Amino acid sequence: MIPIIATRNTDEIQEAINTGRPLLGSSPIDPTVYENMGATAAKAKYLLAFQTRGTVEADQVAADAATGCSLTETDIRMVMNALYEVVEAFVAEFGAVRIFTPLGVIETMVKGSREDATDAIDPEENYAYLNLTACDRLKEAVRALTFFNASEKSAPFKADTVVQHGTGAEDPFMIGSEVDIRGRGFIEGGASVKFVDKATGTEAQATVVDNTQGNVIVATIPNGLNAEHKHKVVVSQTVEGVEYDISTNKAIALLPAPQPDHEILLVKHGTRDDNEIAFDESNPVVCTVAHHNGAGYELRAEKPVKVVLDYENQRHVYAVLDTQTIVNATETTVSFMNDENDTEEVDGSFWNHDVELTLYFADGGSATKTVRFVQL
Repeated sequence: MIPIIATRNTDEIQEAINTGRPLLGSSPIDPTVYENMGATAAKAKYLLAFQTRGTVEADQVAADAATGCSLTETDIRMVMNALYEVVEAFVAEFGAVRIFTPLGVIETMVKGSREDATDAIDPEENYAYLNLTACDRLKEAVRALTFFNASEKSAPFKADTVVQHGTGAEDPFMIGSEVDIRGRGFIEGGASVKFVDKATGTEAQATVVDNTQGNVIVATIPNGLNAEHKHKVVVSQTVEGVEYDISTNKAIALLPAPQPDHEILLVKHGTRDDNEIAFDESNPVVCTVAHHNGAGYELRAEKPVKVVLDYENQRHVYAVLDTQTIVNATETTVSFMNDENDTEEVDGSFWNHDVELTLYFADGGSATKTVRFVQL
């Protein structure tokens, strides 16, 4: 019965509009069209309203609910079901009704507005529904909640809170770190996790590290998230052929991933495309680098550059280039000549394959970047 969608035949609608009282025919609610004299008049000149036909006090709700169930520890849901049945009965009896409950005031309202008194009612936009105006104590209790996922009322599992894996600390969480998603009813190996940006709606799939327990999922916060925005965490599972997306009970705050001490930003080798290198006797490889956290730019003395080739073809091809010449370092660049293949592999084994280029620094740190090795 919630919501009560209005459906009427054309003659009845037209007659109701002509009298200025368009009925919502699937319920006994009888709204009145009146001119909007408020601040929203420019957007909606006419509004729908109705007069309450029944008022139910809290003690009457309690008395009727008490006849439907007993307060036992077996299942508190019985109380909620009894309350629902009582509300449903009052709505059926009065149509437009206001009910006072310990939770707040439940009352019938009409969705939407009309631009003109002669406008036809749109069953998709104008319908009767029950609205709960929460009492002050309930508002205070849920003030910290950012959102509520209504699908939880029927889902066979629940995602509750997110805490730091290993410590149990609350947010903010660092991007790239592992978190525990606590809940119940998680299916072993059957859950996926995504982080949804509350400001933009952008979704990012997380890596599930552990999904072997029914009450916790361990996941890694994806890289690339906007740490300035809060994110909601959504657990997805398919149960009996139905896919459920359940959000945890509040959005979480993030911290940017820590910057490495050393970083290779770009690799250029002559006129080749970005991040492509080759065996070249004329042009040096130039790496644009950045140093963070107070790290120095000096390279270590022995073998400061290494290029590793590693792939499977008809055999395992593995080779290391670490005798580069004319190696120079500044605060922003590292350059070297990559002109000699002193490995057991022929030059062609390197062509058109990705390699790992690593620079080693005097402070013990390093920086690695994947580049493409191409033919001269």
